[in-house]
Amino acid sequence: MVFFTDKDNTPYSIDQPEQFLSQKAISRRMKTNVEITEVDLPVDPSYVSDLKANGIDVFYTTKWLNAVLIQTDEANLDLINSLSYVSSVEYVAKNQRLKSNNRNGKISRTLDHTIAINANQNKSLGINTLQHEGFFGQGVSIAFFDSGFKRINHIEAFNHLFTDDRIDYIYNFVDNSLDVFNSEDHGTKVVSIVAGVITNEFQGIAPEANYLFCVTEDPQSEYRVEEYNWLFAAEKADSAGVDIINSSLGYSFYFSDPTMDYSFAELNGETTVVTRAANLASQRGILVVTSVGNDADPINTEGPWEEISAPADAFNIISVGSTTYDGSISSFSSRGSTADGRIKPELVALGQNAVLINGLGNILNQAGTSFSAPQVAGLAVLLWQKYPDLTNLELRDLMLDMGDNSSSPNNIFGYGTPNYNITLSHNNYNEKTSFHIQSNPIKNGKLVVKFDSKAMDQEFSIYDAMGKRISSQKILSESHLIDVENWPRGLYLLLIEGGQKSVEKFIIK
Repeated sequence: MVFFTDKDNTPYSIDQPEQFLSQKAISRRMKTNVEITEVDLPVDPSYVSDLKANGIDVFYTTKWLNAVLIQTDEANLDLINSLSYVSSVEYVAKNQRLKSNNRNGKISRTLDHTIAINANQNKSLGINTLQHEGFFGQGVSIAFFDSGFKRINHIEAFNHLFTDDRIDYIYNFVDNSLDVFNSEDHGTKVVSIVAGVITNEFQGIAPEANYLFCVTEDPQSEYRVEEYNWLFAAEKADSAGVDIINSSLGYSFYFSDPTMDYSFAELNGETTVVTRAANLASQRGILVVTSVGNDADPINTEGPWEEISAPADAFNIISVGSTTYDGSISSFSSRGSTADGRIKPELVALGQNAVLINGLGNILNQAGTSFSAPQVAGLAVLLWQKYPDLTNLELRDLMLDMGDNSSSPNNIFGYGTPNYNITLSHNNYNEKTSFHIQSNPIKNGKLVVKFDSKAMDQEFSIYDAMGKRISSQKILSESHLIDVENWPRGLYLLLIEGGQKSVEKFIIK
């Protein structure tokens, strides 16, 4: 990696973001009140041109870190370091790894599209209810960073992605090509949980979302360059306006070059390259979901590591651990905390014998936090489709509040398994009493609650996320208007109590 000193003479301007960001990306910044700054400006193209003029092969740029990835002989390092616009050079991998190729790609095919409802593991998150309500991910964009997406372009379970032109971008950052449907099927398995559909047999969580497939991981070796690949892919995802990144990857103790290994002290949310990239993506309104790691298994003797892997230590993301069918933690699921004491993982989902589709198109069971993360990411897709006005941080807060361990989070289960059925559905109250929230999430600082006639003379209360009652009123009319302008953003519970029965709904502000 060659790092530049400045962007002083770049032809790009933050006053014209449409030159380097998609309209969707710009809209996301506006919604989340994220300012477009110099960090978002592309690297100075004259610096890139000058490197090339000096015979240096330049492959990828990173605007967030103001640097480029090059492939060159060691003999050229003195020349590179002598250039006035170069601040530093970092070695990230050995040998020739990249080849010349066209770096722009989009796939469009015409194949059949089918939808089926199954996959029992979805019920543990309430996915079935959201799909029954009509949410399948339409309008939400999710990027997958992985080692390969073998035969997604030939497997029937993914036909609908091509029929409906739902693949917005593909790229292999490992070898600089469009070969993402390669020999590695780890990404195929991960994606299948969210996108795969086999009629009457397998139902992906969000088959109508839009997808980006990025190969950032080299399964043949482990070098620091793969963290930079993650960074390049994240910047591409940001520019394209992606809403969610799923990363079933992790970096810790096991680099091919031991000098690149991380210590636990460096898992502080601000040190590793991939963690810094995840932070930058989150700061730009993207929800980053990543596996927490599989290093807690006592039979693992490869090294002294039992903790989480980067980028799971990043701030304001969701790292995901693995549970078994009975809800206990999987023996391999990495435990927190971070080096600076933050709870990790944030959430857990079924990762022991998870149901998925492999690169041959077969349904099978496999284990790993790699397969818990996409379940949580898929839930996030559907929730964001249902609540499009939420920011990434508000959505994250909502999902943590939905966890079945949210009242007492710890470094094994985090906030627990999020379940839409339990959290956002209310008790049936024998259908005797019901009420409707006019706008949920709340808009314009006004909470409007419509009650049916059977609720008259009963009392309703509102509690904050900590269980503190902040409002209590008797129901005297069918419509109640409550001023919530000064309430902090977050999750609230509205509860009607009558005798031994109650009706409750969660409200988002």
